[in-house]
Amino acid sequence: MLRSMLIHPVALTIGALLALAIGRATGLNPNPISIFAAAAIALVASELAVAPIVFNKSKDPANVFLKALMGTVLHLGLSVVMGAVGVFVLKLGSVFVYWLLGAYWITLIGLCTVFIRVLRSPIEGAKLSTN
Repeated sequence: MLRSMLIHPVALTIGALLALAIGRATGLNPNPISIFAAAAIALVASELAVAPIVFNKSKDPANVFLKALMGTVLHLGLSVVMGAVGVFVLKLGSVFVYWLLGAYWITLIGLCTVFIRVLRSPIEGAKLSTN
């Protein structure tokens, strides 16, 4: 579980560096502060969204599914709230919203990958124990 949680920082780092490189190669100003603020917000939101699964004690697939759903909703809520703070309080500008959207989708894909692995593990274990 912990090893699969490393997918978020790695994917966000690769995405942020790729965005900076493409922006500089095309002659555009990629606004690194907005990129790294969006990556930091998405990283915090995605790591906190894993908490319901980490603290789940049940192996029941329905309960695991519910905790995974709670994690995705928590990820969305935290991203929206911290993104609003970035726009309205920190005045990061409208380009920050686009970087946050990209970082959100990168981490959402990583979260769903982690949640699917966790959801499949008790089911596969139950299938093996009944054979």
